[in-house]
Amino acid sequence: MAEIAACMAGLYRDGFPEALVTGYEPLIEALVLPDPDDRHVLAAAIRCGVQHIVTENLANFPDHALEAFTINADEFLSRIFDLYPAAALATLNVV
Repeated sequence: MAEIAACMAGLYRDGFPEALVTGYEPLIEALVLPDPDDRHVLAAAIRCGVQHIVTENLANFPDHALEAFTINADEFLSRIFDLYPAAALATLNVV
């Protein structure tokens, strides 16, 4: 399973090099989440200045720890359709 994860990580890195986040490591220790193994995700998000973290894992990314960063996938897609209805529909028609 670790080999598959490493392979997928390599594919993501090669396919989307602009998505690689660096320099987030110093932030990790200061973050408090229910699962400490998820702190790197929040640290990378903070480093990039993201507006949202889209996750179904809301138990490990509670509102009190993230404030306005966390929404679930359904809410995220709903917002995308509200803001960009034509582009969202076009994307669905392409797939």
